[in-house]
Amino acid sequence: MTIRKIIISMDATQPAVVALDTAFLVARAFGARVDVLNVPTPLALDMPSVGEGASEESLSIAFREAERAARERQERSRGLFNDACRRLGVAAVPAGAAAAPPAASWVTVAGREEDIIARRGRLADLLVMARPTPDARPAAVESLHAALFDTGRPVLVAGSSAPLDLPKTVAIAWNGSVEATRAAYGAMPFLGRARRVLVLTGESARTRPERADELSQLLALHGFPVEVRIFPKTAERPVPVALLDECRDEGVELMVMGAFSRSRWRELMLGGVTRHVLANATLPVLLAR
Repeated sequence: MTIRKIIISMDATQPAVVALDTAFLVARAFGARVDVLNVPTPLALDMPSVGEGASEESLSIAFREAERAARERQERSRGLFNDACRRLGVAAVPAGAAAAPPAASWVTVAGREEDIIARRGRLADLLVMARPTPDARPAAVESLHAALFDTGRPVLVAGSSAPLDLPKTVAIAWNGSVEATRAAYGAMPFLGRARRVLVLTGESARTRPERADELSQLLALHGFPVEVRIFPKTAERPVPVALLDECRDEGVELMVMGAFSRSRWRELMLGGVTRHVLANATLPVLLAR
């Protein structure tokens, strides 16, 4: 089980640069092709406010300003892509062109960013997304939701800084759910390169400790160096806090977990554990729905 195609959405923000570096690291390690999607923001969303009843000249000026800002943003994003290719030794090639991996293509696509991520992401081995921040673009947040809930593929949310190597210690947050199972299987290419694989289970009325042993036995059959850690859930240390504490104490470099939501509808809210981990973790997190 390996990774041959990676998809990432790119803009000119620092979290996106970290995600791009992370995607290129994975591509180099597994010999993968990376499609870097660039979705221009519609000019209507970039238009500065000119007020009701504005003159034709004012509207023309506002339109030109929006065009200039969009052009600068595109040039900055493309420059960051080219710089990453040079820094990390990844060949930049036209979309669809045959090339020896690792290689990356800059793919400009018009449309709604989340729809493009959902459609193209279904035909990728891995999606890499920037970590959401309080000031992230609304479209970037929607794209993360689309990657998690509309593709059926594993999603690697980059950490606060780009790693220098594949993770040597990987933790799986395990509760026996379908989502956690998909995440564990999606992470197997990384588990195969790890020196330690920890199965982390929070002991509670709904999560029996023996479930961790069941997963560890399966992973051992695959030849992974697996260990089990059972941690108590308390009022002072709920599950998401305990998970991050355990990862910090064990030197974990990649956390694997199922992605949960509170809603079936498009205006979804991430579940409490998923939301807390994405908001507070500094390490990369591999999620699956």
